[in-house]
Amino acid sequence: ALIPAIVASGLPCDRFIFEGFIPQKKGRQTRMKEWLEEPRTIAFYES
Repeated sequence: ALIPAIVASGLPCDRFIFEGFIPQKKGRQTRMKEWLEEPRTIAFYES
């Protein structure tokens, strides 16, 4: 389901990274700040 979602999103899909599930509490904000500098499309799951 990930690849079709990225393609259908309209975001650049030639290069992307998949982060899996983001941390629930500890480390969540730190991880998100790191993504601000990432030029590639980022995909992750939220539960």
